[in-house]
Amino acid sequence: GFLLLAALAVDAVVLNLGLKNLVQRVRPYDQFPDLILIIERQMDFSFPSGHSGCAFAAAGVFLLAPPKGKRAFGWGMLILAVLIGFSRLYVGVHFPTDVLAGAAVGFLSALFVVYLYRRQERREKTEEAG
Repeated sequence: GFLLLAALAVDAVVLNLGLKNLVQRVRPYDQFPDLILIIERQMDFSFPSGHSGCAFAAAGVFLLAPPKGKRAFGWGMLILAVLIGFSRLYVGVHFPTDVLAGAAVGFLSALFVVYLYRRQERREKTEEAG
């Protein structure tokens, strides 16, 4: 749970506080007025996709550090993350590059958090043994 929360926090800071405000890309429905919008207009910028980022951050944690006996769960989460990314395209609120960037940042957030956690675990084991 802690790793998941940490990965989601890193992802949110990088995506929502950093990249979205830095790039300020308009949404597809703003660029293409004929696009039929399935859901309500979003209040923030398009790049990168926050939903995709969160989904891939969660999937990454479960793939890289699955709970005992739950290794297959990570693959299910990855499939769900891909479907979430596709849904953001389908409803017309993101460009494909928004989804790809969100997925990359999300997975890298998970990788970063799991790396730090495992490094701390090794440090603690070394201190106990030494």
